[in-house]
Amino acid sequence: RVGRCQEGVYFNFCRRIGVKVVGVVENMSGFVCPECAHVTNIFHPSSGGAQPMCDEFKVPFLGKIPLDPVLTRACDAGQSYASVQAEGTTSPGLSMFAEVVAAVRSSVEQ
Repeated sequence: RVGRCQEGVYFNFCRRIGVKVVGVVENMSGFVCPECAHVTNIFHPSSGGAQPMCDEFKVPFLGKIPLDPVLTRACDAGQSYASVQAEGTTSPGLSMFAEVVAAVRSSVEQ
């Protein structure tokens, strides 16, 4: 609950000084298995996650991005995600990231 109070202070401060909050992204929302690409929730949110917080403070929820070892390896090597992903495979992490990017674009364009 302490985190929620701090977030409320942040959102209210931004509103007061006229800074638009584009939205909230829930980072490390699950773990993508590098073998089967199944997303497992390894960090169980004590407060319900980002969505309830966004509802409470009337801030757009932009999506979730899981921990993805393939993406991590690509970033560490300075390579694109597509260049290190096995041929013909897809990752939920990549599609979730694309959804967040689309939501940010949509919010910024409004």
